Amino acid sequence: MAKRRLLIALLAPLALGAAAVSPSDIPSEGSVMNLEQCRQLALANNKDLRRSAQQIKVAGYEKDQAFAAYLPSLDFAGGYMYNQKGISVLESDQLLPIKSFNPETKGYEFDFVKNPIDGKPMMVDGKPIPSQVAYLPKEALSYDLHNVFFGAVTLTQPIFMGGKIVAMNKITGYAEQLATAMHDNSAQDVIYAVDAAYWQVVSLKAKQKLAVSYVNLLDTLSH
Repeated sequence: MAKRRLLIALLAPLALGAAAVSPSDIPSEGSVMNLEQCRQLALANNKDLRRSAQQIKVAGYEKDQAFAAYLPSLDFAGGYMYNQKGISVLESDQLLPIKSFNPETKGYEFDFVKNPIDGKPMMVDGKPIPSQVAYLPKEALSYDLHNVFFGAVTLTQPIFMGGKIVAMNKITGYAEQLATAMHDNSAQDVIYAVDAAYWQVVSLKAKQKLAVSYVNLLDTLSH
């Protein structure tokens, strides 16, 4: 039983290396672990393997994000604006002159108020007085913009971006494969280290037996 405890005590630190072992993973006193159990314990608790497993997940997420570039994107935008005063296009009521059709010229012309004496258009402030006007009230172009709400929905579908989307998908795919290969390589290194430590302990155990037999032989010869 003492030899078995020695086997576990020597093998566990060598097999796990830089791994973080929880108390529940440490074998109880008197238990014996075979080679496969040592491998599984080291693979489950090695920090480098845990880190590389997370890198595989990150590479997978980046690959999904790159693939999402093929899909349309839907964006929503909205807002609110408060104005203290309303808005009016006109400062006051307007009177607009109106054109009438002239049969002689076969065109539309302004009709002005003419002086009955000389027949010339009557002038006020240097401007002729139109005989007909259109009344445009200020209220017609006044707007209540105290509370303004606005919104927009945008749908964007990439059609061609010079091959950037295809190239990004290839790159992220290769990155995921590389992360997986590096994880597998690290796992193999851990297994190799465990095997070397395990058989080293086995060799030490055999040497221990040989040394004990030599001691017994010397005791016999001494007697």
